[in-house]
Amino acid sequence: MERGCFPVPTTTSRKIGAKILNLSIAYPNYAFEMNKIPITATLVLYLLTPVGLEAAEDQWVPSTVSEKTWDQVHQAKVTYDACLTQQLATNVMKDADPRALTDAILKACEEHLNPIRTAFGNEKMPDEMIDRYLRQQRSRAAQSLVRELMGAQAVRQSQR
Repeated sequence: MERGCFPVPTTTSRKIGAKILNLSIAYPNYAFEMNKIPITATLVLYLLTPVGLEAAEDQWVPSTVSEKTWDQVHQAKVTYDACLTQQLATNVMKDADPRALTDAILKACEEHLNPIRTAFGNEKMPDEMIDRYLRQQRSRAAQSLVRELMGAQAVRQSQR
């Protein structure tokens, strides 16, 4: 059984917590002065420690993404990059606004990102994380495309 990100207290840690509580009751004026930790904070932390919380079977755990999924994601990224390269090659000589061309290229290649969403979704990764990853890929692609298209536009203008 895998645990979530919170430690589950053992009987040893509960015994230590009980000893700390007993010491603070026996010596109320000296309670944790040398560690500068008030007994109330220690007690609250002990009581708030999750007991028996474990990752649910259908919950995503970061370390459980399989190699098969990473291979699928990598293959989808290669396909996406190939689409971007092909679209860039066909549109690079067009005399239009580089930002508009970038948007058109990104829209034409958007469907190649769907396998990434599916692969991560099958691993039960939260949608927020999938969206953030896809947004990052789109942003990097857009920056690269705008840079290439603006460079090509500058070259065309310098040759006039």
